[in-house]
Amino acid sequence: MIETRLCQYFLAVARERNITRAAEGLYITQATLSRQMMDLEKRLGKKLFERSKQLILTEEGLYFQRQAQAIVDLVRQTEEVFQSQDTHIAGEVRLGCAETLAMGEISRIMRAVQQTYPDIRFRIFSGDEADFQQKLFHGELDAAILFDPAVYPQYVYRALPWQDVFGLLMQADAPLAAKDCVTMKDMLQVPLILPNQLLSSAQQTTWFGQHSDDFHVVATYSLLYNSLFLAEQGAGYVFCLGRLAESFARPGLIFRPFQPPLTAHLSLVTKKYQAFSPAANAFFKVLQEIINE
Repeated sequence: MIETRLCQYFLAVARERNITRAAEGLYITQATLSRQMMDLEKRLGKKLFERSKQLILTEEGLYFQRQAQAIVDLVRQTEEVFQSQDTHIAGEVRLGCAETLAMGEISRIMRAVQQTYPDIRFRIFSGDEADFQQKLFHGELDAAILFDPAVYPQYVYRALPWQDVFGLLMQADAPLAAKDCVTMKDMLQVPLILPNQLLSSAQQTTWFGQHSDDFHVVATYSLLYNSLFLAEQGAGYVFCLGRLAESFARPGLIFRPFQPPLTAHLSLVTKKYQAFSPAANAFFKVLQEIINE
């Protein structure tokens, strides 16, 4: 069995890319740390580092880095749960948050939590639905905030009172900019820049039917901000959320919603039967209280 201490040693070496610097940070000798890393590789039966002027993680090393970080985080969170008392709730709440303007409301809730429990801290992850589902399943997140997530039996979905509408973001002088709204038929006539997760989700078929196979997709994106530069260059029309797009207020770009409207609803997703920390339960309680208001 691999000790947590070895995981921490490995993460320090992976971070520093240098045995000497990692040993100094861990307050152990270089020889001890070097021997520990060789013993770890021997125990796993895999080479974790390519040793040259700078240590480089192998493919197996990158995998072990992700797993070791998850182990260390889980141990730390477990210790915090047992160290917290009812009169003094502390610890970390781990949230996966989709790119949404509703983060303003979520942030207000976080602030309300910290006003009551000043020793609670939040760890925010950005990413897409597939990444968050995996992190939820492995216990790396307490909850994920997602737009219209795919429904699976191992998760619990709580509707949140915030929504947005989809449409196309484009140059202000683009042909479709002359219209007040755009249609699905319009999407067949122009180059598109789509969210990565849309291409791999059931939503594509649900929303667009068989026509989605005829789309001219020129690029995909994970974060909307990065796609704005493509739109500014006239590379294509960005499929995105309206309130979020308008919040960036980039000159020369304009958003047009779909007609009929294509609405996205926000949900809080948690793993079914998961035992939450006092810090996470405090967040969920304040969230529900503010929503009820």
